[in-house]
This record gives sequence, structure tokens and C-alpha cells, in this order.
Amino acid sequence: MKINDKNFPLFPLIFIFMLIYLFSAVQISEKKLDIKPEWTIKIDENAVMPAPLTGKPIPFRLNNVMGYCTEDGMLVSLIPIEKNAAISADFWALYDNNAENTFFFTSGNEQSGVIDRAGFPFFTQNGIFVFHPGGASFSRHNDKGLTQWLYEYYAPLTAFSVSHAGCAAGYADGNLVCIDSEGKILSRFYPRGSELEVIFGAALSQNGKYAACISGLNPQRIVAAELENGKAKIIHHEELTEELTEQTLVRFSEDNKYVFFNGKSGLTSLLLNEKKSFFIPFKGRILDIRDFGDKDIFFVLSKNGRTYTVTVLYDGRYNKGSFSFKADSAFLYTDKGSIYVGADDRISKMTLYFD
Repeated sequence: MKINDKNFPLFPLIFIFMLIYLFSAVQISEKKLDIKPEWTIKIDENAVMPAPLTGKPIPFRLNNVMGYCTEDGMLVSLIPIEKNAAISADFWALYDNNAENTFFFTSGNEQSGVIDRAGFPFFTQNGIFVFHPGGASFSRHNDKGLTQWLYEYYAPLTAFSVSHAGCAAGYADGNLVCIDSEGKILSRFYPRGSELEVIFGAALSQNGKYAACISGLNPQRIVAAELENGKAKIIHHEELTEELTEQTLVRFSEDNKYVFFNGKSGLTSLLLNEKKSFFIPFKGRILDIRDFGDKDIFFVLSKNGRTYTVTVLYDGRYNKGSFSFKADSAFLYTDKGSIYVGADDRISKMTLYFD
């Protein structure tokens, strides 16, 4: 069910969310899903209420600012972005193009440490990573900035993602490397099967048992492999009818049931235990996919021009509703049955209920 067929202006964003609430009586597994708007805050310096964070901070980055808000709608940090920046729920940093001696801070704005290598920092809920000059090697760091382990290679890094189990790195020569959180190589293999071997998107499952990628040109393929004893056994692959030539999103669900591949004209969802794939068309580029929880519900943020769309997916294949808005920047975040959507100078929270 498509919730709306028009692009509504984002003033105020809560108006859009009220539309969702009124039209979102979606039947999922014999239960009705309701999406209820909770609050909307406008981001400006006057709205900042510096205070100790008592709960999990919600990180955001919009246009030329980033910061944190709380679950109850209090803006507690607003950081102008005057150069390069990185942020997660735990850490944030501003850094120069040379990215040397980068100081980074906690979500409470206390200095945590100094990264001990040159390179661009990347913060996630599962660790701190640094991409080194030259574009081929990377390292993992502790919360003081000290190197825990280093992976070096010769070909350019073309894809990278992090999960609870570790990270996946894809390279221009077609090499797909998966490394656990301690620096142990789980697998290293070349999917092959294409005239030009290059990895455009890569992922490691949350439990570390599977790897997946979008690989090659002429033809381009989606590939999923099972990892065991340092080896990778390909369990599913298929050619794509349309090929992309840029870095793209590949992501496993939190429960390890699904893996999603963002292609040129839509999303391919692979149900791992049945090895069945499903295609969901999307306009524009998919920017993020977020799990709701254990209900097989996912939220997808996509962008087509200046139009952003948030889509509700059920069972990895069914489009159950969407809404769109125009903005210069946006983000999507989920936590504890709630979703947070930001656009330009506003952030809104919605909570999901099952009757």
C-alpha cells in the first residue's frame, strides 16, 4: 500500500507523519501496524540544551551541522561542520584533508583520544576504523585511538562495511576480504565470473557466517557466500540486468535472515535460508536500510534528485507504504521500535505499535 503519491513540503515535517498515522493500518502477520508521531524539533543554536546524556544518544548529520539528540526530543549537541567530519552514537571528530593526529570526542563532548595513524576516521556502533592515505589499507582502533590491528593491500579499496562480527572490504581487483573484530581473516576470495573484476558493495553478516557483494562488470552479479574454516562457499549468485559503476549498499539484517543489494533500479533481497531472491523497484539511490526488530520489518531511505523517500518493507520483499519529502539532506535512524527522520533543519520521531 502506497501511503501517498505526492511529494509534500517539509513544513512542518510532523504533518507528513500525521498522514502516515492516518493511513498506515497495515496488516502484518495478522497484526495491525500503527505509526504514531511523537515529536519534531527544529535544529538551531537556540534549541541546544547541553545536559548529561542519560540514555542512548541519537546521532545526526544534516547539511553543515551534526550532533546528538535524546529519545525524548532534546537537542543536546550541535557541531558546525567546517571541514571533514565523522559521527556515530559513541564518537565524533572533525578532521582535515591530511587527517593527521585527529582528536575525537565522545557523544558527551569529552575528548576520548587521538588517532595514532594518518587517515580518515570512520565511526560505527561496532568500532573505530581509519582509511589510510593511498586508499588501499585500513586499521581498527580502540577508544583511545590506538591501533588494534592493520590490514594492508595493494589495490584500491572500493567497498567497505562493518557488522557485529567484523568488517568486509572489497577491492578494485575483485578481492573480497572479511576480518573479525580481533583482526583475524575470516575469508579472502575472488567471486570472479565477470570481464572486469571489481567489488562495488560488500558486507559481512552480523554472526560472521556469511559474506555478500555486488561484483564485476559485464556481467555484474550479486554473490552470497557461506564462510567456514577460512574458506568461502558461494551459495547464491545471479546476474543483474542493469549495471552500476559506483560504490553501493550491501547489508545483512540484524537477525542474519536477509541480505540486501542496492542495484541500479532497485533493491534485491535474498532470503538466505531458502536462497530465494526478490526484486523491489526503487527510484533513485538507496542511502540506508534500517531494521525495526524481530518483526521482519525494514525501513529504507532513498533519494531521487532532491526528493527523499522512506519506505516500509515487510518480509524483505513487500512494499507496505512510503512517504516522500524534498530536502537538501536527510537521515534515517531506528532504535527500540522507534524511527527518527531528519531533513535539513528538523528531526522527527515516530513510534511503531502492533495491535
